[in-house]
Amino acid sequence: MKRILLILLPLLVACTPEEERQIADDITDAVQEIEDAFNEANNDSAKCYKAYKTIGMTDINDAEIEIKMNAGVLQIGGDTDDLMYGGFAFSDPFWEPNVKFKILDQTGVLQVKQPSQEDINFNNHDRNVWNLRFNEAIPIEMTIFLGAGAGTVYARDLDITFLKITTGAGKTDIYLNNNWRHDVYVKITGGVGLTNVYLPERQGVLVKAKKGIGVVNYGSLNKSGNTYTNSAYETTDHLLKVEISTGLGAINLKTI
Repeated sequence: MKRILLILLPLLVACTPEEERQIADDITDAVQEIEDAFNEANNDSAKCYKAYKTIGMTDINDAEIEIKMNAGVLQIGGDTDDLMYGGFAFSDPFWEPNVKFKILDQTGVLQVKQPSQEDINFNNHDRNVWNLRFNEAIPIEMTIFLGAGAGTVYARDLDITFLKITTGAGKTDIYLNNNWRHDVYVKITGGVGLTNVYLPERQGVLVKAKKGIGVVNYGSLNKSGNTYTNSAYETTDHLLKVEISTGLGAINLKTI
């Protein structure tokens, strides 16, 4: 983390676009060290606890899903016939997440949370990994909080209508590159670290980015102030709207 702070010191003065892109690359390399540390813990052979949770499909029209993880490695995607299938691995039995589900007016309300909101202090052998799979056919509003660590969210595999992601420190990869059949709104708030956002090339995209001490690497997107659009903007029936704000770090916007 100290290396990230040192890299960001040049941002206290004005930078050219080329310099900002170089700084973004440097931040990417620095934050990769954080991800590598968590992945090392993930692959460590030390004894850990495991748990599996399944929420079956019921008579619901849509779902509201809330995920809160204090620290660790979080992976979210599709590929299950259930509403949710979750696999968890953790070093401390007190870290086992609480999973709660209820139905309100044919809306499934699901919560997956760390039982304690206190910080998790990792050492080289600690492990806290969540692998969550959700049904791809049901409309979902999802809220995610990841305090520190590495997160990968394959929203492209889900029928997302609204997605809110808040991160503390670390690296987050968010895959939104889908041919959405409806408008989608995504709100991303980052603290310290790196946020990679993968956007569709043929779907209309509108990104508004607010950065503190940080940079936005927008690749092939068109830039106007703090607004970024792709070549399909205003030409497709549905729009992907993304609002991003970060404190200290880098935002990489990539169309694929």
